[in-house]
Amino acid sequence: MILKLDQMKEHLREALAPIYLITSDEPFQKDELTHQLRQLARQRGCTERIIFHVDRSFEWTQLLYTSNSMSLFSERRLIELRLEQAKPGEVGAKALQTYAERLNDNDLLLITMPKLDAAGQKSAWYKALEKVGVHVAIWGVDSHQLVGWIVHRMRRLGLSVTPAAAQLLAERVEGNLLAAVQEIEKLNLSNERNIDEQTILEVTADSAQYDIFDLVDSTLLGDMKRVVAMVERMRHSGTEVILVLWAFAREIRQLLLMAEQLANRQSMEQVLKAGRIWRKRENMVRAALQRHPVKHWQSYLQQASGIDRIIKGIDHGNVWDALLMLIIAMAGRRLFLTEFELS
Repeated sequence: MILKLDQMKEHLREALAPIYLITSDEPFQKDELTHQLRQLARQRGCTERIIFHVDRSFEWTQLLYTSNSMSLFSERRLIELRLEQAKPGEVGAKALQTYAERLNDNDLLLITMPKLDAAGQKSAWYKALEKVGVHVAIWGVDSHQLVGWIVHRMRRLGLSVTPAAAQLLAERVEGNLLAAVQEIEKLNLSNERNIDEQTILEVTADSAQYDIFDLVDSTLLGDMKRVVAMVERMRHSGTEVILVLWAFAREIRQLLLMAEQLANRQSMEQVLKAGRIWRKRENMVRAALQRHPVKHWQSYLQQASGIDRIIKGIDHGNVWDALLMLIIAMAGRRLFLTEFELS
């Protein structure tokens, strides 16, 4: 079964499907839905939770072994399969197909992966999962949709917002859904239920504190002194490093795509327009793209993946030091040569 994100609210009132496949390159909405599924699974008897991080070294036999084994702690289990890529490989494809064909009624399988292309949706493993489970493809909210998304989100909280106020908030968060939700929560905690432009300016006023999105922008501008100070402040203030990495990984993926377009002889103006870059961010994005070629952005994406492995405990290292090296390199100071530059 294939469902849209806005159909899930009605669907989740019924019995849960044995398999959920969530595909998206937009982390906030994907994380929100998976969190909701975890809560429902717990409420409906899945008191044991097993998580598998799928990378190139993952042993797919673990999934089938787990499915065939009895739980020692609960009657039902939630098994989470987190794929770094939307291609499980030949061994993974066979394992997923086998799992779907030999369902364990006591387990609920939640699979998350990046956006799935047309070829992936024609594969045997996908068809096997979709036949017995639910596939939800979550698409990003572009600049043209963000105002409506904000209005809908506010209405869910009982807030009334004018079109001009919603537009102002959209411009302030510049397309970042996590930032939008944080600002909406601030508005919800205020005493005002009817939100106009003045309310937006008062409640979501710019803070003097360093924040993640300011750090990303300063990095793109190449403001080295400010970047280092901001990272050190975040390191010692208890900022969640996973949120910082998420923001940079998202930015790197977009900049890599734009750099590839430039390498294919598209003009900067064409690339910025296709990327739906907010006007306030055009100069900083332009500067970053002029500073680094495609191979640098490929390298930064690999570094971000390595930092993610440290956070998950797969690799060893100081996560903040690794993140600082990545950010400094993006800002324009090369501390070391990557494999792309050595080749």
